[in-house]
Amino acid sequence: MGARFFMTSKTAFSLWLIPTGEVYDALENLISDLSKRYSSPRFTPHVTLLGELTGSHEEIETRASRLSVNLRPHAIKLTKLEYLDEYFRSLFIRVEETKEIIEANLRAREVFNRQRDPKYMPHLSILYGDFPSATKDEIIKRIGRESTLSFEVRSLHLVDTSSRPEEWFTTRKFPFGSTE
Repeated sequence: MGARFFMTSKTAFSLWLIPTGEVYDALENLISDLSKRYSSPRFTPHVTLLGELTGSHEEIETRASRLSVNLRPHAIKLTKLEYLDEYFRSLFIRVEETKEIIEANLRAREVFNRQRDPKYMPHLSILYGDFPSATKDEIIKRIGRESTLSFEVRSLHLVDTSSRPEEWFTTRKFPFGSTE
C-alpha cells in the first residue's frame, strides 16, 4: 500500500536540518520500525528547510553555502504527531515554529528565489506512504501523540532527492556561520 515508483530525469535537491546523537538514533529507529511494519520507504530523519530545488548542482551548492553563512545554531523542538493525506507528510511530528526556524526558511526562500512558495510548515516525517487515517490513528495511539524531543542544529545538509527515498544522500554539509 505504501509503495510508489520514483523516477525523474531531473536532478532535484533539498536543504535539510538533521538531528544528531541520541535524538537521531531514536528517530532513525522509529522510522526504520515503521518502514518495516508498513512496507514503506526508509529515510534519514530530517526537517526540510526547503525542497524541490532544481538546477545545476554547482549553482545550488553555491546558494546553499551562501545561505549557511547567515544561519546560526538553534534548537529544534518536536511537538506532536499529526498526519495529512499526502505521501511525504503521511505521518509526521510538528516542529515548534520558533523565530529561528521561520527566519531560516525565509532566508532560504530569498537565496533560492522561492518567496511565492506556500506557507512553511516545519515538520519531521516519520512515515511516507498512502495510508488510511485509521492506520495513522492506530500508530499515534501506539507511540503517543506528544513529543518531548529536541535537538540543536548546527549545519545545513544539501541532499540529492532525485531518486527513491532509500537512495537519497547528502552531497555536502555546510556548518552554520562558516565560509568554508
